[in-house]
Amino acid sequence: MNSLGKRLNYQVNDEIISINGENITGANGTHFFQNFGNTSKPGDALIIKVTRKDVKDVADTLELKSVMTKFPKIKFDVLELAGNSGREQLSIRDAWLKP
Repeated sequence: MNSLGKRLNYQVNDEIISINGENITGANGTHFFQNFGNTSKPGDALIIKVTRKDVKDVADTLELKSVMTKFPKIKFDVLELAGNSGREQLSIRDAWLKP
């Protein structure tokens, strides 16, 4: 979890209901987060409503509040071409990637 999640006291299994008053659903989630990341600025208010279950499995709605913070985008499992490939490496790459 990044420092923003820690500041918010976000916990594993919290279910996000809304962010800054906009309901988040499976249908709009991807579009919302793409747009939200592009339009938010460091220092903007951030209010996330979540549903959190207690030890007795009783759900409660909580508001987690902080301010927006920029984080570097981390990409996993990225395939990049090496700029200094030798003949053998190029041959293997072509065998894998060319039809």
